[in-house]
Amino acid sequence: MQLILAMQLGDLLPWLHGYGGLLLQGVWRTIYVGLAGYAVGLIIGLSLALWASMGGSWARRGIYFYSAMLRALPELILIMLLYYICGDAVTWLFALLGFGHIEVDGPVAFPVLKGVPEEADLQRLSVMMCDPQRPTTIVPGRGNHRRWEFMLLPGEDDAEMMQPEQVARLVAPYLETVPHRIVRASTYRFHGLVAEQWQDGAVFLAGDAAHQTPPFFGQGMCHGFRDVANLAWKMAAIVQKGADSAILDTYQPERDAHVRSVIGAAVGAGRYICELDPAKAAVRDAQFRAAAKQAAPETAADLIPAIQTGIVHTGTSGAGERFIQSRIGDRLLDDVTGGGWRLFVHGAPVQHDPSDVTIAYCDDLADAGAVRDWLTTRGVKSVLVRPDHYVFGTTQDNGISLLNARCAALGLTQNIHMEIA
Repeated sequence: MQLILAMQLGDLLPWLHGYGGLLLQGVWRTIYVGLAGYAVGLIIGLSLALWASMGGSWARRGIYFYSAMLRALPELILIMLLYYICGDAVTWLFALLGFGHIEVDGPVAFPVLKGVPEEADLQRLSVMMCDPQRPTTIVPGRGNHRRWEFMLLPGEDDAEMMQPEQVARLVAPYLETVPHRIVRASTYRFHGLVAEQWQDGAVFLAGDAAHQTPPFFGQGMCHGFRDVANLAWKMAAIVQKGADSAILDTYQPERDAHVRSVIGAAVGAGRYICELDPAKAAVRDAQFRAAAKQAAPETAADLIPAIQTGIVHTGTSGAGERFIQSRIGDRLLDDVTGGGWRLFVHGAPVQHDPSDVTIAYCDDLADAGAVRDWLTTRGVKSVLVRPDHYVFGTTQDNGISLLNARCAALGLTQNIHMEIA
């Protein structure tokens, strides 16, 4: 069950849920923004007309300009300008008229949690409480938005649990003394699904159309981004560089294993987070604590395996891995070197400079030696990184062999000869 507590204006349809409610809420917002735009325009026009009638030359010029502006700009643009530029003012105005809102004003209360690091700010972190009485997740959102997710227990009815009194009972331990307003309450059921076929000719499935991921680890939308990134650079290589269209056939083989790995881990996480047996939950907690003392910290990205097949130079150290994102001053490595093909070299310069590959030398990167250390750890001198930030391959030379292997993998005829200064 998902509850969203938010600072939001105009949600006057709390009894509607799903797409119908969202549609009607959008209609309501359009109406009140339009009325506000009309009211502001009317006030400005009347004010200028009154001033002009009193003989002010600047007023007459102003009303001429205002009339010309109204004729030149569609009303929709004026409404959108009012909505996006004067949103706070409109919200304040409606609050004065009695259509106000209540934000989550103050810190949310948490039960006593053991072992939380002192530097951890629970008000800003996503918190999953594996309570066998009712597993709960709390996620901070934009501004004062906050989302609670409560597991529905066996025998509980969806419609009944969405009733205001039931919702108030669930959030009371966290918000009993905090002003708030419940914007939306809905139920949903998650599952892990992967399509058998992601491509049919020139038609591709990506994102939720190709796979659906349980919410644990927060990787659902990330999968979609990775899908599109995988397809985009390959399509660009075909259209702009004349690469073989067969490279699109590597899309599903490269992405499928990633998706299945994360979905499998998320399903497993759901099983232990949603454990309702107190005895089994106690065993799980003891295992968690023991593992936390020995294991290095991990993120959801650590669940993603290296690409094993497709456009990778298999057999070379690090091939298929996600490349690192080091910092260069206050900028990220990608911002400095760009997002296309990148060859990072530690050693002799490359004399041939392919137009669609950025060549960066470790000694020139002020990244505290991060890229150089990555190469050293894998015992290589050069790494070629794909446009979607996965490693194509590595080599002991200055990268010429990688550039040739890349051309072969893409079906390009260009061949580069090694030439070391």
